[in-house]
Amino acid sequence: MGLTQKDLAKRVDTSQQAIEQLENGKTKRPRYLPELANALNCQLYWLLNGGEHKDEPNNVAYITPHKRTKVYPLIRWAQAR
Repeated sequence: MGLTQKDLAKRVDTSQQAIEQLENGKTKRPRYLPELANALNCQLYWLLNGGEHKDEPNNVAYITPHKRTKVYPLIRWAQAR
């Protein structure tokens, strides 16, 4: 692929040292694995489990944050008096 650790680190918004530790087995499951799979154009499953690399489309998708709804107490007419 021709990426340096520094280039890959920039793509996943982490440090070059973090990529180095990952390559050396000092980091098991970093929080940036989905971004790493996306930057390397591979399956997240493949990153976690290894195996033969297949040129399949990347299935990593980001979910949108859930918007919290506000809950208000119900006031009945009898309670309001």
